[in-house]
Amino acid sequence: MKNTLLTLVLFVLALACQNTVPAPDPKQEEKGIIACIEAESKAWVNRDSVAWLACYAQLPNSTQVWNNRNGTWDAIRGWDNIFTENMKSYRSDRNKRTDILEGTNYQIQMCGPDWAWVTFDQTIRRDRGREFANFEYRVMTKIKGEWKLVGNASLWNYSKTANIGDLLSGQQGKVVRHESSLGSSEWLIETVLFGKTMALYPIGLPDALKKEGQPITFDGEFLYGKHQLYKPGAENKPVPDVAVNYVRVDAVR
Repeated sequence: MKNTLLTLVLFVLALACQNTVPAPDPKQEEKGIIACIEAESKAWVNRDSVAWLACYAQLPNSTQVWNNRNGTWDAIRGWDNIFTENMKSYRSDRNKRTDILEGTNYQIQMCGPDWAWVTFDQTIRRDRGREFANFEYRVMTKIKGEWKLVGNASLWNYSKTANIGDLLSGQQGKVVRHESSLGSSEWLIETVLFGKTMALYPIGLPDALKKEGQPITFDGEFLYGKHQLYKPGAENKPVPDVAVNYVRVDAVR
């Protein structure tokens, strides 16, 4: 009887040992985290919205945060808003980008078995030898064994972004005047770019060309920072949800 009982105990212990879930391998966890981050970057470059969606946890507290050229910052809070805003971007620009995004110096802090805080440096390389380095952080969670993005932040040093936009050559448009705050105005360039008519805030526009309706042909660079427009004749009253991209004017033809 004692031998039978002992055998039974040993059998149960053996089963328990076999069914014990092994502790996560830290190196494998880090590989999974980095793979998710790089997959999201690749999907963005390829304009692959299906692959991009698969990288996110899609939670109510999901966020995207970035700083702007004018010293402000913006955020999209909640997955529904992230989905809506990013799908607008994907639908308006379906062409694959030529950017090469390279992440280095990954610092991963595990915050439990299913959460991680990640910081890293990212270098963006574009055609004609242009490149730019920025600082990134991510908040990650594991869902059904796969790491997903929850928080996504990108911090740029805009004092060094003269070479990070899309180069323009022989771009045609006209100079238009926007009444901004009380007693002042701003000069914009109205042009057709990426298949649509848009107004751009010019950096380096010569004073001699600041005339309403002045035609202009220029070389320069389309920049992705936003400039806030203000209500005509109102002092410091921004137009809700109305901002224009910057464009650097290098040479006027």
